[in-house]
Amino acid sequence: MQTLPYPFSESTLGIDFKITDALDSFSKSKDWVDRYRQLFKLADRNIPIEDQWRKDEYLVEGCESPVWLMHHFDARQQRHFIIADSDSKIIKGLLVLILCNCNGQSSDTILEFNLEPMLVNLDFGKYLTPSRTSGLLTVINKIKNSVINLLNSNIEK
Repeated sequence: MQTLPYPFSESTLGIDFKITDALDSFSKSKDWVDRYRQLFKLADRNIPIEDQWRKDEYLVEGCESPVWLMHHFDARQQRHFIIADSDSKIIKGLLVLILCNCNGQSSDTILEFNLEPMLVNLDFGKYLTPSRTSGLLTVINKIKNSVINLLNSNIEK
């Protein structure tokens, strides 16, 4: 297996730590307070983006809290590697759920990913503010647009 460039090589989300692992932690939650605690625990699994990478070019516009997102496509593996970070612990936990679905995945898998059913399944929908949900959708759209732009650039070659 090819070695990924730093900082992508630091994340195990979606690779060794799968979405099923993340969802399993919520299956035992009895109420929103417990789910909230689980979200904070998930946030600790996220690899922080160091200050040197927290540049405007990686900032996702349209999020309530700042989110930095970086994308790398490994042509040899035909897989996308994504890292994302926020100063907000809640957002960081939610980013882990997104990254577990997208990191290390194929273009088709990422383009098919739909956040809303996952939030409904986790019973998060009614607890997240509309602006926070909108920000998460913006993150997903940024990831999908990165994939689409890459696919389009390959078609043009």
